[in-house]
Amino acid sequence: MAHRKLTCLIAILFTSVGSAARATPDVIFGTGRGVSFSEQSLDRKFLKTKLARQLDGSLSSSSCEPVLAGMLTLLGEIGPYLHRRDDTFYLDPHLIEALTHQLNTPNFPANTYLAMMVRRLMIDRTLPPGWLRTAAHVNAHQSIDLSKIRYLADGVRPIDSFYFTLSALQDRFKAEVVQATSVSKKTALLTFKDNYLDRDVTWNGLSLVDIDRSAKSSQPLARLELKAPSSPQDRFAGFFGRKKKTAAITVTARLSAQQYFDLSELPKGARLLVHGRFWEMNAALTELEVRDAVLFEDRDFGQGISLASPELVAACPAAVDELSNPMPP
Repeated sequence: MAHRKLTCLIAILFTSVGSAARATPDVIFGTGRGVSFSEQSLDRKFLKTKLARQLDGSLSSSSCEPVLAGMLTLLGEIGPYLHRRDDTFYLDPHLIEALTHQLNTPNFPANTYLAMMVRRLMIDRTLPPGWLRTAAHVNAHQSIDLSKIRYLADGVRPIDSFYFTLSALQDRFKAEVVQATSVSKKTALLTFKDNYLDRDVTWNGLSLVDIDRSAKSSQPLARLELKAPSSPQDRFAGFFGRKKKTAAITVTARLSAQQYFDLSELPKGARLLVHGRFWEMNAALTELEVRDAVLFEDRDFGQGISLASPELVAACPAAVDELSNPMPP
């Protein structure tokens, strides 16, 4: 019964961030009280499973390395989007497909194990030390973004809501400020700032313009840009020389001293996500500022990713269902 309930929960956990783009502040951020993760019997049972012991390094099997690498790849991509709104988490839809078709088998409910790994993070508020060592050891094919794993090892820092995307921000700005009636026009922008500024965010889909130093301090600044997608009408107009310049959002990221990979290796135009505190915006919502910002690679999984295969999963003695079945003495 416990397994059936948890499996149903998985369908809720893997939620698309786009679904709340038209939501009000309360729907986007929830009650604001956050969620308290307390250890349950299933969490303790998870720690005794072969997979958990493989993750922490207390049990070793080389045939399990592809499975461990796949699970830690997924966990790393979840990490920057962990939020305090509720007990759900976000995973890229292409990674959900890889999880479902590559790691999940009739004998190994990988989605359930991944949910338990996320719960362990939220209960401990940090990545178990053994998991970091295991990630470095099994990352032969570089599928794991170790910068995100190292970030989690420094402690979980949830954002306010993974629903609070840049597209959701733009949508709410249009509805609450641009389309405000004359009677509320004077206060609309101030109310908007009260509702949406001073929030912990993770925003993706940004391209790097440059990284330099602030004129007022030695603090590095990253200038990032989100280009508005061109519509078919824009492209058609461009054929006749009437293409309109699409508006872009510029994000100035005041970088935290702690970064998790060498930013000097980034080329202009690199695709990034920014994690930090949304602090300021201009009246047109074209210039935004994020403070205490940490940058990560925004990986594009649209072309697919190879995590493992059902054959490799079957070869791993730890890839078995020990959560719904009684464990051996």
